[in-house]
Amino acid sequence: MSAVKLVLAALAGYLIGNFQSGILVSRRFGVDDIRKVGSGGTGTTNVLRNLGFLPSLIVFACDMLKGALGVWIGRWLGGAWGAALGGVFSIVGHNWPALFGFRGGKGVATALGALIALEPALGLVVLAVAVVLIALIRIVSIVSILGTLAAVIVLIALNPGNGAYVFFGVCALVMVVYAHRENIVRLKNGTERRLDFKAILNKGKRK
Repeated sequence: MSAVKLVLAALAGYLIGNFQSGILVSRRFGVDDIRKVGSGGTGTTNVLRNLGFLPSLIVFACDMLKGALGVWIGRWLGGAWGAALGGVFSIVGHNWPALFGFRGGKGVATALGALIALEPALGLVVLAVAVVLIALIRIVSIVSILGTLAAVIVLIALNPGNGAYVFFGVCALVMVVYAHRENIVRLKNGTERRLDFKAILNKGKRK
């Protein structure tokens, strides 16, 4: 295993993660910088609340693709550890993008894309379950945090002794939980917002 290739895998993942689809897509839909509205994040949920379903779906797909690309390129460069590093650093790049002032999103979609690239069946099941749970309880942060935790536990259980997957899972979980620290406080206080699908649909109609 070449250290140079592993460094390149991490660097490639970080650079891919820097692509902030939330900012670029929101500009196309009339918002110059999505970080100046709502929660201030560049991810799917903030775009969904402020611009509607179509822009948020585009952002979600692009952010997942970043994670998958990080893993695929990393695997090509450095095998399992390259894949893990590429996936982890695609999340780092998404959450703290140097090209956008280190202000990005919360890394959930990017982590999911990386998970799908690492363990496709598990990733797709997590995606399907998450969509159903969000539709039912309408609190994205709960699904994001608990879904990431469950996915990491299953990923490690399915790959016993695979240090690269343990590294990816633990790093992804820590970053997702850290990114949701303010949401956790609101959940404890009972003030976390639920999605208002009717309002979101109306926003989409006005675009």
